[in-house]
Amino acid sequence: MTIVFAIDYLYPETNGTVISTRRLAEALRRRGHTVRLLAYGASGQDAFPLKKRWIPIVSRIAGKQKVSFARYDETVARQALEGADVVHLLMPFRLSYKLVKLAKQMDIPVTAAFHVHPENLTKNAGIKHPPKLLTNLVFLTWRIHLYDKVSAIHCPSEFIADLLRECKYKTKLYVFSNGVSDDFHPIKVKKDPHKFRILMVGRFAVEKRQDLLIRAVARSKYEDRIQIVFAGGGPLRWFLAKISQRMIYNQPIFKFFSAKELNKEINRADLYVHAADVEIEGMACLEAIKGGLVPLIARAKKSATKQFIIDQHCGFKAGSAKDLASKIDWFIEHPQQKQEIREAYLKYVRKFSLEYTTIEMEAMFKNACKQKNRRKHIG
Repeated sequence: MTIVFAIDYLYPETNGTVISTRRLAEALRRRGHTVRLLAYGASGQDAFPLKKRWIPIVSRIAGKQKVSFARYDETVARQALEGADVVHLLMPFRLSYKLVKLAKQMDIPVTAAFHVHPENLTKNAGIKHPPKLLTNLVFLTWRIHLYDKVSAIHCPSEFIADLLRECKYKTKLYVFSNGVSDDFHPIKVKKDPHKFRILMVGRFAVEKRQDLLIRAVARSKYEDRIQIVFAGGGPLRWFLAKISQRMIYNQPIFKFFSAKELNKEINRADLYVHAADVEIEGMACLEAIKGGLVPLIARAKKSATKQFIIDQHCGFKAGSAKDLASKIDWFIEHPQQKQEIREAYLKYVRKFSLEYTTIEMEAMFKNACKQKNRRKHIG
């Protein structure tokens, strides 16, 4: 098949959706498909680059999160879609609204992914506790302008699929993970026996709650032994560095890692913490698990990542530094139990492989093409 992936931006690679898009494109190419990338920042093989779109106020806020919007260009879009079997839209913004109309004109089936939660937008706009009415309004807007007009929606978790059903989304939902790369796996690395290393991966953004880990370690019985490593980048780094000054012993390490470097860091760490309040799936958590780390996950109401809690000791009360500190202390005090949980997680994570995701995505695309052919036959 010839598949078009359309996404507003394809960098930086600290963004989970960008990473998953690039990874899946390469996996589909390895299976013999042609994958075209239509985006701002698209480059390399089968790339159709778009220019950046500036939206007053919105672009300034989004830019702080390293998020950009693509300017729709019909000439470039038609070139990308010419001869394509299916178009897959990855973000619920204006580019996708325009492309779903163009694809219909060109008689090309369209699918879409649900990678953005409304509260990813509202929280980063400074609305810490958005009213449900506002969240529902965003869901409705996206449904009317995009998701009602496609033949299938990829949901990275059952959590988001349930939300879409609640919001009256009628389009067929396909539920499967974004897929964990084989770049992540257990390896032997040199570890510091005097330090208990805690890793947290993700954008430095308000909903990711890196601040909670800092406050939890500050009240741990073993603060003098704990070394936090924040892997990623983002606008809150200055704030996180500032509040870290209250830590007496070990200042956190802030660094962006390549996939190979991150796998080493995962294997060097002793525990992974995922404290996000809002999460569509939590790919960083799955990568850590596949690399051999035991996760400690917030039981946040609006986070899908809590689905990965397979042991009572691996979950903590969302937003509670006290409960997080208690769970961290338990893992430090029970190394044998932690090892047993690790073995269970290494078996559990196998079902989230990129290979499985690619096969599921391929099936979704083929079904979209069959629906189109069926309609032609009936017509």
